Amino acid sequence: MRHRLRLGGLSLGRDFDRLWTAASVSYLGDGISMSALPLLAASLTGNAALVGLSGTITSVPWLFLGLASGTLVDRWDRLRVMWIVDGVRFLLVVALAVTVATGHADIALLLGTGLLLGVGQTLFDTASQATVPTLVAERGKKLEGANGRLSVSQTIGEQFAGPPAGGFLFAVAASAPLFANAASFGISALVIRKLARRRREARPPRAAAAAPRASMLREIREGVGWLLRHSTMRVLAVTVGVVNLAYTASSAVFVLYVRRELHLGPLAYGTLLAATAVGAVLGGLLVERATRSLGPGRVLSAALALATASRIGLGLTHEVFAVAGCLLLGGMGITVFAVVSISFRQRLVPDRLQGRVLSAYRMIALSTEPIGGALGGILVDRMGVRAPFLIGGGLLALLTLVTIPLISNHSLREAAEAEQEEVARYEARNRS
Repeated sequence: MRHRLRLGGLSLGRDFDRLWTAASVSYLGDGISMSALPLLAASLTGNAALVGLSGTITSVPWLFLGLASGTLVDRWDRLRVMWIVDGVRFLLVVALAVTVATGHADIALLLGTGLLLGVGQTLFDTASQATVPTLVAERGKKLEGANGRLSVSQTIGEQFAGPPAGGFLFAVAASAPLFANAASFGISALVIRKLARRRREARPPRAAAAAPRASMLREIREGVGWLLRHSTMRVLAVTVGVVNLAYTASSAVFVLYVRRELHLGPLAYGTLLAATAVGAVLGGLLVERATRSLGPGRVLSAALALATASRIGLGLTHEVFAVAGCLLLGGMGITVFAVVSISFRQRLVPDRLQGRVLSAYRMIALSTEPIGGALGGILVDRMGVRAPFLIGGGLLALLTLVTIPLISNHSLREAAEAEQEEVARYEARNRS
């Protein structure tokens, strides 16, 4: 009998195990880059604005290409998109590493490479989330388990293992973390390419490809229109947007909170951030069982309550251990909400629309992050360093109360049943 990875007693299938392996390696590479790239930028320029931009440049393409990437992912073979994108990213990072090693790099090259890597990320991340439901055995029962495993791998790679490794490698040689990140892209590309070979049937049917294709703008409108027509999905997208607003406003000034309110230094700051990562790992491990026991709606509301308690607690306490506990609860709540909402969306959205709906959803959910970062600084200047936590916590408390009936088990079940009927009508129209 062939071995299958198990966690929590449930097998997710060998195909998902391969995707999980590729994603875990890629997350580790991302974590290495998160600490190494700002160090590299600081060594190439003394301009603080450019150093700051180097840490966010990969997110810029989401604002301009997110909807187009979702449409392309729905048009193309998603696994093929993933391994080709990672192959290209491997070549880009190797080229940058060689340039750094030979002393010819500058900040413009670093930013340009980061922008191209971000373009690839819009395609890869969208294709990856759209692919998960097709790889998971018994997707209806096990999507929380699959997304929980991916979340745990992401937290370990990007927050625990990757950043210290990136700092250590940069101390050895400025190009070393870049070569390590390139290797992660290369390994991911090879694993996914092998998976794509096993799943030739995942490619769009030839008959469908031969039919006249609608314009990209029309296909984008179809995905956005689907999201806007489904009230439950609209609620989830707006909810994530509000949570991102509140959390970004407080997270952006957390370093000031640690210095001014707790009177602690950089080591304590880094250690406290690890508490959030611990909570995220615990949330990823527990979410599948919690959802089976309580149902997705109750778990979503409980996760929002944990996030609320985390922000209000941080705004009220002066004790270091209480701060660590609040951060742990926040990491757990945010991760659980993300996993359950992603899994619900993957179940609800028809496969042909997964990429487009995901990209539209993300644009709504992520658009508030820049506002939150700016708002946090303004609140600190005018009302003190605790203001972003208390005001953010109050906003989340109101959000939790308002959304309880909108994302209840009953509401989610009704939305799923209505979509099943719509899919059946769509398939019947296509057959006639």
